[in-house]
Amino acid sequence: MPVKSTPMLKFLPILFLLISVSVSAQNPVPNPDFETWMTGNPVNWATSNSPPYVSNISQVSDAHSGNWAIRGEVVNFFGDPVAPFAQSSVDSGFLVTQNYSNMTFWYKAGLTGNDILNIGMYFNDSSGALCAYGGTFLNQSTNTYTLVNVPITGNLTSPAWGRILFTIDDSLGNGSGSIGSWFEADDITLTNAVAIPESNQETRLTVFPNPASDEILISVPANQGEILRTEILDVSGKIVKSRNNTGMGYPSLRLNVEDLARGIYMIRAMTGTDVLTRKIIIENGY
Repeated sequence: MPVKSTPMLKFLPILFLLISVSVSAQNPVPNPDFETWMTGNPVNWATSNSPPYVSNISQVSDAHSGNWAIRGEVVNFFGDPVAPFAQSSVDSGFLVTQNYSNMTFWYKAGLTGNDILNIGMYFNDSSGALCAYGGTFLNQSTNTYTLVNVPITGNLTSPAWGRILFTIDDSLGNGSGSIGSWFEADDITLTNAVAIPESNQETRLTVFPNPASDEILISVPANQGEILRTEILDVSGKIVKSRNNTGMGYPSLRLNVEDLARGIYMIRAMTGTDVLTRKIIIENGY
């Protein structure tokens, strides 16, 4: 009698999810190669563009890899220089669940006078406190893409929320740089990851089921009081769902998640005494 086999197709959605989760864990920076743009801005990046007045961040085909890179240029606005500004993530910052020690990226630049390319990284824990940072100043112009390695100082907690900033400054503090100074950047990567142990606050917030597909139950210990507000954030730090619960008096609540796309999210629950967070996987989203 032949042995009945289980069709592999049954496991393909879970396999694809695990692959996407692994890739996200390796480099959590949103849109790190600047391949995705919308209305003149890189997706998941906040910029200094303010059309029709100022447009000093642009999409260029002169990329280190792929099709596109980001370009920033100091422009003239009624005789005054306006420096370019690009910061990863529009809301709370991108989700970080591993302890990275370095950031690398590729850049080109044409800097005049005392101008410098200023790069900063800032990582905050769930309470908003700074837990790690890094940065560098580049004053060398180069017409070929050059690799830069920036160390990260501090210890990332789980979860942490990161932001990366690119701008041009005058090194002497005389304003926003010189009109015409520019930079291009591509392929940002956080490297040398070490897993972060589960934090105490993650053990105090219960989310069931996890993975989930339609509805979840969120609970906190009774000594935390009621859940005042809940938020669900995607890996770029964008709040995709929120709910105010003030006055309900409940230490637990149910939340519908069937409208969320498949992937990793972070649940953030605010009580009267704390802000608690926990990762969740949505596996049967649209």
